[in-house]
Amino acid sequence: MTSSTPTYEFFASCGAGLEHILADELRDAGAIRLRPLKSGVSFEGTLEAGYRALLWTRTASRIQLVLDRVPAGNADILYESIHSIDWTEQIREGSTISISARGVNAAMRNPQFTEQKVKDAVCDMMRERTGARPDVDTRHPGLLIDVGIHDAKATVAIDLAGTPLFKRGYRAGKREAVSPLRETVAAALLLAADWPRLAAEGCPFVDPFCGSGTIPIEAALIARNIAP
Repeated sequence: MTSSTPTYEFFASCGAGLEHILADELRDAGAIRLRPLKSGVSFEGTLEAGYRALLWTRTASRIQLVLDRVPAGNADILYESIHSIDWTEQIREGSTISISARGVNAAMRNPQFTEQKVKDAVCDMMRERTGARPDVDTRHPGLLIDVGIHDAKATVAIDLAGTPLFKRGYRAGKREAVSPLRETVAAALLLAADWPRLAAEGCPFVDPFCGSGTIPIEAALIARNIAP
């Protein structure tokens, strides 16, 4: 990495207890300044490192790019802060958005209210700059915006994938609840058991009670070095 290569802040979420396994994966993907937190890992890196993490980490649920930390002491301050961000850099013409808010403070105690204020600020800014407001699509948005409220500040981030990363794609066309074990948790079990090394040494893998096959499938992906 050269000094002229810009770095960014990211946050990768995961199941509780998997933070250090995820941190090791992110480090292998080129992430730096890793900080395991509750149910996730904060890290920095180039955009390439962020995309590499998005492609190769097997235990992350989502990976977000942090855009800014802005004042959010009350609803009006939050609106102005979000409105000041140039959303034309993130939202394509004709694309849709969805807002996810979490956390509260003394002035904003309802995440749904926070989501509404953020949506208004984003849509108003886009209408002023482009003449059109983006539509909201809560199921398959073109851009998922995440806002975390903590005290008088808000962390504003965008989801790099949109779809949760445990939805690998090899169950496409089947109902989401086909497996009782999330793919990210299955992968974490295998990584904790040192399966990558064992697979490289040619050890066999047996799961006699495999059910829907999530653990063997993840084991095969790891053994063949196939991105999840």
